[in-house]
Amino acid sequence: MAKVASIRPIKRKENMANLVAKQLIDLIVSGKFPAGERLPSEKELCEMFEVGRNTLREATRALNILGFIDIRVPEGMFVARSPDNFYTRKMQLSSKYGYDNVEELTEARIAIECAIVRLAAQKAGEAEKRKLYDIYRIMKETADHGERLAADAQFHMTIAEISQNGFLQQTLLLLLDGMNEWMAKVEIGAPIVKQTSTPQHEEIWKAIQENNPDLAVEKMRDHLTYVGKAFLEIEQKAIVTKLRNPRRRRQYLWGFC
Repeated sequence: MAKVASIRPIKRKENMANLVAKQLIDLIVSGKFPAGERLPSEKELCEMFEVGRNTLREATRALNILGFIDIRVPEGMFVARSPDNFYTRKMQLSSKYGYDNVEELTEARIAIECAIVRLAAQKAGEAEKRKLYDIYRIMKETADHGERLAADAQFHMTIAEISQNGFLQQTLLLLLDGMNEWMAKVEIGAPIVKQTSTPQHEEIWKAIQENNPDLAVEKMRDHLTYVGKAFLEIEQKAIVTKLRNPRRRRQYLWGFC
């Protein structure tokens, strides 16, 4: 197997297995790990990502469930010969999330994250509640835009971890991966979104703190609906601004040709 130079060591801030899984999916979808080819050994992958064996095994189990790899004992792990499944297509389309399909994306998030937050509210213990609150505090107190966005994503992924449902967790991971760009656009385009969104996260945390599944679902749905509408409004205003400027109008309309 050819050496892969683009693997990045995992930084120990987010869930380690999730990050390993995401990088492996990127390598498979991009063709750097071709279909049908044997993956490097566990030892080699651990060294590439600078993680332990248990973390790697959690990540590869998730990829096996999602259909990206086949685990054959004792031969090793192999890239699936036809990894053309729902998750692969969503990864390939992740860079295209935007105005045209934000309603579809919002619907998907509501369906997935409401199921996740219901389970989390049922299962959350004191340690998980404290961890989630610490992440919320970063969102509330930081003045750094990038740090706040990272904390926002971590808040939602931590709720998924608390749900203890690997299928929902990996689905949300893939969904959030394609949303970073437009989430940044929402907050940059409308600072008021940050002012409203942060208290909404607090309400979600409080519902989980109270182990109240129905309230948690209600607050999560309200939050995701609000963010989806905010993005649509920002995009619509941007379109109007472009159409008012003759030069930018030509450039904008040319993009639809």
